[in-house]
Amino acid sequence: MKRREYLEMLAKPSPTTIPMSDAHTQEIDPLIGQLVASRYRVIKQLGEGGMGQVYLAEHEAIEKKIALKVLRPEYTAKEDIVTRFQQEAISASRIKHPNVLDVFDFGKLDNGAAFLAMEFLKGNDVADELIEKGALPPERCIHILTQICRALAAAHEAGVVHRDMKPDNVFLQRTGDGEEIVKIVDFGIAQLKSNEEPETPGGPKRRRLTKTGMIFGTPEYMAPEQAAGKKADLRVDVYACGIILYEMLTCCVPFTGETFMAVLAAHLNDPPPPMVQMKTDLQISAELTAVVERALVKSPDERFQNMAEFAAALLDTPEGLNLRSGRERFSSSHSIVPSTTNFSAHSVTAAVDAQTISGSTQNISRSDTPLDASGTVPGQAGPSKSLVLGSLAAVGLVGSVGSYLVYTLAIAAPAEEATPSGELSAELAPTPSVGPPVVAPVKEPKIEPAPTVATRIKLSVETEPPGATLSKNGFQVCDTTPCEVEADPKEQLELEAKLGNKVGHAKVLAQKDQTVRITLVGPKPTKRPRPTAPHPTAKPKQTAMCEVDVGGLKILRPCQ
Repeated sequence: MKRREYLEMLAKPSPTTIPMSDAHTQEIDPLIGQLVASRYRVIKQLGEGGMGQVYLAEHEAIEKKIALKVLRPEYTAKEDIVTRFQQEAISASRIKHPNVLDVFDFGKLDNGAAFLAMEFLKGNDVADELIEKGALPPERCIHILTQICRALAAAHEAGVVHRDMKPDNVFLQRTGDGEEIVKIVDFGIAQLKSNEEPETPGGPKRRRLTKTGMIFGTPEYMAPEQAAGKKADLRVDVYACGIILYEMLTCCVPFTGETFMAVLAAHLNDPPPPMVQMKTDLQISAELTAVVERALVKSPDERFQNMAEFAAALLDTPEGLNLRSGRERFSSSHSIVPSTTNFSAHSVTAAVDAQTISGSTQNISRSDTPLDASGTVPGQAGPSKSLVLGSLAAVGLVGSVGSYLVYTLAIAAPAEEATPSGELSAELAPTPSVGPPVVAPVKEPKIEPAPTVATRIKLSVETEPPGATLSKNGFQVCDTTPCEVEADPKEQLELEAKLGNKVGHAKVLAQKDQTVRITLVGPKPTKRPRPTAPHPTAKPKQTAMCEVDVGGLKILRPCQ
């Protein structure tokens, strides 16, 4: 199945990396050991693709490990390829998000080959993870995809549509405390707002990199409108992320074909096969299935309209609620909703529950309430009750700037503040009645019992031997055992402890505080055939020989 596409360079670890000191390596690749741009010392090659190579290098002044992505010299004369190569750096620098690979330098070698200097990552991409481990647990899929949503929401607000989202471009790495962090890479064919704007009359002429009818991307992950060469906006990234989620859950892509065009035709015409058809033992909720199906709707208008909607729907599934109740929460510091931007008053609106930002119940729904010219919902007290957030919808491979989508955070007000603020006009003000004031009977206030807050279950996990790392439902939660793990009441936990080549497992239903003990066992010894004693060699039957005189000669012959 095709995963590698034109204009893509791979940064896979090389299975046959040769040490820098090896003279053979220096002979094969003269760049190793060289100083690039007077600051980057090339250490070794990390990977190689059709368009170039990726190297491990070190910034000599600050002794920081970086990655260098170098375009092959034969492409130096191809202006469009060099421009796209540079565009990757421009896109990343615009976004500046912790879930986007940082590309911080662009330049050329002495031979004219262009290079990018970027953040050096250690880990696996999702494509490799699926090859090594098969389908991923639903909670981990949601954990990965919500981080993707954060990154793409920031990209979309910055005017960047990725257009080539796929597992190969989603890199996974772990922090020192075991947290799994997603990095989006390869914005080489991203659609930039500035590349799609019409030229200013009398201004400098801009060379557009794309035009309607051109197809860029990887066929297995292309949205129908992208496959048809039509104008595309940020919702092509929503569709591609739906394919990624489908693949992470089943280890299969929904649309395949023997040729490039056959795959595109399937995106345009065929419904995605049910996921249980691809993975018969798949166990996910109906809500999560519905989220995947909505992301893969053919019509862009019927999909999630932005990454915030997509992420909120994921976190509102039973699997998402289970994820949020555990170690990973969608806190306000990691909000996927873009920051405030100026948009037109006639933009599409969507009401976002305030709890979306706080990390509790997340619910994004469409709203027909229009915005007034100030950007607030009529009837609300002011900006403190409404925060207008934007996500750029850069439609089209050419043409003018696309329509903007405005999303409103409707902060739930107390009941007494529901009435619109402001004074009534003199004509509409009621005439006060004259007479003694009527005192209403005072009712004794009804005291509502305080809501019961579910108590978290605490599990003390011990292992034999101790000192193991501990994972809960696929996520590492402890660096060293013994340690304590929290869970919701009646939450089903799958615990895995690892220490060297020893592994132990335990399935626990969290009902009360308890101690869980896990015994680690090493790999089973390879069975070797038992040595068997050699069969005794049967002695040949001895034949009696007799000496016989034949013509004066004495010979031996069997006795008669």
